[in-house]
Amino acid sequence: MSKTSNFTWSGDGNNPPIVEAHTKARHQVTEEYLKDWIVTLCGNNRAFSKKVTIIDGFCGGGVYRDNETSSLYLGSPFKIISSIEEGLKIVKNTKSKPNYELDAEFIFIDSRKEHIECLQKTLKEYAPETYKQCPDNFKFICNEFENVVDPIIENLRKRNCSSMFILDPTGYNDVSMRSIRNIIALKKSEIIFTFMTEYISRFINLRHGKLKRVHEEILESEGYFDAINLGELGKPEQQGYLRNETLRLFRRQANVPFVFSFALIPNQKIVQYFLVHLASNASAQRVIKSSAWIHNNLWIGKQYGFSMNGMGFKSPDYYEKSLNLFDIEEENRQAAIECLSDFIMPLIHSNEDGILLDLLHQLTMQDNPSTFEHYIQYLLQQRGYGEIEIIREGKATRAQTLRNTDIICKSSQVKLFDLKSFS
Repeated sequence: MSKTSNFTWSGDGNNPPIVEAHTKARHQVTEEYLKDWIVTLCGNNRAFSKKVTIIDGFCGGGVYRDNETSSLYLGSPFKIISSIEEGLKIVKNTKSKPNYELDAEFIFIDSRKEHIECLQKTLKEYAPETYKQCPDNFKFICNEFENVVDPIIENLRKRNCSSMFILDPTGYNDVSMRSIRNIIALKKSEIIFTFMTEYISRFINLRHGKLKRVHEEILESEGYFDAINLGELGKPEQQGYLRNETLRLFRRQANVPFVFSFALIPNQKIVQYFLVHLASNASAQRVIKSSAWIHNNLWIGKQYGFSMNGMGFKSPDYYEKSLNLFDIEEENRQAAIECLSDFIMPLIHSNEDGILLDLLHQLTMQDNPSTFEHYIQYLLQQRGYGEIEIIREGKATRAQTLRNTDIICKSSQVKLFDLKSFS
């Protein structure tokens, strides 16, 4: 947490802040993805070891009070560690790699000394297995993230490892676009970035005044957010615009090829945070969309405006636990499959010789809320209807398990119909 954070910890760990439901949801999505990240990296690795580094750039004190359970709640540093441990267990137990070794380095950064002291105290008290076995793999830095990110990037380059940056800044100038650009340029680095809509809207309001330097030099946001109506920020359309402009900013100014967002909504209407995943490769976004889907409780059908917020977590529904909450899982699955007609079929029909499944997914995955599993279900459905054919090694296949190298094309019947219509 930065110096402007609403959350503060004392060095002795007493009276920690209260954790909120949407903060838990953010931790859960991050934890789920980090576990899947390790499984993907190590499970697909032909070697018997892997180097990774996880950087928590605004770590805080690592512990909260949970009013829901009347107990302590361990924060993001512990979620990070436990997810890495769980991912490695899965690799060893289900990927036929019982002796697989993971060289994991953890870096925790915070600008306040008492936050670092609280985290170190809590780690010693609750002592995750990784911390007990490899304490030297844990580094603690008391400084502003922007002051230390360059040497960290250089060390990552020398270490030649995969890395994950968990960034939860509380101000618009805590992380520069330049730093994001340099992290993504490593190619094997990803970012899970939390941005608060209140800070973005405040920044927009002051960007031509006292925050002009932040606007032009730190966020490099000249030419963005120009159509925002701050007076109507509570409306879904304006929130959607804010989200889309932010993602466009990351894509263009930070050169991030793949950007995904998850909305965190503490009330019925207003998005308070967007959890944004930034990566240089499509497979990373494929994995996080599947991880995030598990924790989504928003309606994502067209009639509910998935183009505005996409997936997300609405806190009131978490508490209400209404029957509707259980109903939406199947309805969302159907909506995620059905919406693909608008994105997939035009591409298939415009490629006479077919298109690789992997390329089809890459070209459309950022335009819809559907996971790769939904793509597979949709394609199998369309093959059953006779609308498409799936070609593998030169022959049509009826396989239920598809491969990235499968070619998706219009069915021969559809092609024949198209030819007859011009005769």
